[in-house]
Amino acid sequence: MAGGGLSVSSRFTRSPHLFSPAMVSIELTFTNLGADDITDIKVGSKNLSPGMSMHDFAPVSILPIGATLPGTIGVDFNDSTHPLSFEIVLGDERNCRVILKPPVGELVRPVIMPEALFVTEQNKLRGMNEHSGGVTLPPTCGNQKQLCQRVFEAANVAAIPSTELDTLRFAGQTLSSKSLVLVTVKRPESAAQANISINCEKMFDSVESDGSLLKPEYFDLITPVRFYELCTSNLLMYSRVTAENISSPPDRLTSDDRKHLTS
Repeated sequence: MAGGGLSVSSRFTRSPHLFSPAMVSIELTFTNLGADDITDIKVGSKNLSPGMSMHDFAPVSILPIGATLPGTIGVDFNDSTHPLSFEIVLGDERNCRVILKPPVGELVRPVIMPEALFVTEQNKLRGMNEHSGGVTLPPTCGNQKQLCQRVFEAANVAAIPSTELDTLRFAGQTLSSKSLVLVTVKRPESAAQANISINCEKMFDSVESDGSLLKPEYFDLITPVRFYELCTSNLLMYSRVTAENISSPPDRLTSDDRKHLTS
């Protein structure tokens, strides 16, 4: 985004936000491309969907010509990919509109759990809570390390130790509701085909009780199908994000934690 001599770029850091653990941390980089200093850069009006909230970046008093400074916002997207829309106000009353739509893989944080707990929770999330299918892998996914890399690029999940040589397991929780997201990739050794299964507690029915379709905004919710599409598309791509953004410290989940969360 650029306007009034101010250029703003963004990246999802996958780091916990200090204001709230339910918030996605987004780093903004401000660059002055104009011929004059820019003063008093701050957040103006916001257009947030119901359930969303935002923590503003600290105001920038002055940004000299050619200078670059960072800022960080925190956003609780309420487990939805609804875009965030807000204004950045400059000191001379100029406004720059910013619209950020989060990738679904950035709305989770990694969790670690024993393999037995993973399988137990996966068995609870069948039917509408599961989506699976096959994908033909490119040569760049020739081994398990490369497969893991593609999954990490697609979503902020943690690898779960697996006793099955042909199976990779990954786990995460949505930031807002702490709903489990489980990813399983099965690939026989040296095979060009892999099977991906997504089990997710977040789901919705496509038809209301009166027979009408759900409101369009519900189609932006995290669902097994959307997560599956994300993972498969990224397995077929060469690269999407830099390595520095791939991981964040995972939570450790036990069976007692699951009992507490579901009680």
